[in-house]
Amino acid sequence: IVTRASLLPPDAIPAAELAVAVLLTLVLLVLLIACANVANLLLALAIRRRQEAAIKLSLGASRWRVIREFLREAALICAISSVLGYGMAAFVIARYSNFNIDVPMLGSYFFGLRLDLDFTVVAFTIILMSIAILATGLPAALYASSPNLAQILSGEVVVGGRSKTMRLNALVVIQVAVCTLVLVGMGLCERSLYSLRHVNPGFETRSIIALDIADSREDLTEAQRVALSERARETVSTLPGVESATLGSLPLLSNENNVPVRLPGADKSVSIRWGICDEHYFNTFDIQVLAGRGFDGEDTASSPPVVVINKKM
Repeated sequence: IVTRASLLPPDAIPAAELAVAVLLTLVLLVLLIACANVANLLLALAIRRRQEAAIKLSLGASRWRVIREFLREAALICAISSVLGYGMAAFVIARYSNFNIDVPMLGSYFFGLRLDLDFTVVAFTIILMSIAILATGLPAALYASSPNLAQILSGEVVVGGRSKTMRLNALVVIQVAVCTLVLVGMGLCERSLYSLRHVNPGFETRSIIALDIADSREDLTEAQRVALSERARETVSTLPGVESATLGSLPLLSNENNVPVRLPGADKSVSIRWGICDEHYFNTFDIQVLAGRGFDGEDTASSPPVVVINKKM
């Protein structure tokens, strides 16, 4: 299938940028969920090690030293995760940076993405890792480093009460809220993709080959160009497997130029975009004519003008 990339709709690029923004948002939300899970686990460990932290504090260790110890453990977990994520990203880029996209009616497009894990990516990874370290290790570190020494050392209270419960509840609330948001977002994206793949455009989109014909000869008249194009269509129609061939613009795509049209009873003309089609257009794209007729070979520049409108019009 051969066609020009300029035939892509102009809204395709903003839509792609929006899709990338939504995907990045979902990825960050998943990262937040992972941080909440790890923070819950570290907080559970901090509850069991609170008496150990209290003994260190009673022996003269500063609170900042105890906090650093818990942050180092969180940093080790996040550093290993970052290295694994960086390695997976390098593998995915090396494996899937070149791919083909089949666009109905427009053709197959090859994309070779130049994606490099450069210093900017490394710096962004380090920033995310630092945020993850604080998000996962700081709640557990603050909880374990602020015990009631008298009660813990006397054995009356081993684990915290109200403060522990509030921290755990806050993490659970964050997890449930973000998970619900991610699930709803993914569900809506999946529903939109399903609807787009099953929408009926009103014409046949399968088994269609679009060929862009360009004639750079300047010595041909308009009549000669029309005759040459018609001869090309007839030649294509005789090829094995070809059921119908037409000369015209692709559906939903029209010329960038406008033509003024005045509707009956209107004071001013409206400007509409125009396309090209011949008498085989509706048959090739399997567009049903509900009433009246489609264009035929007798509709020429010298014949009375005719118009074909859709049902909604």
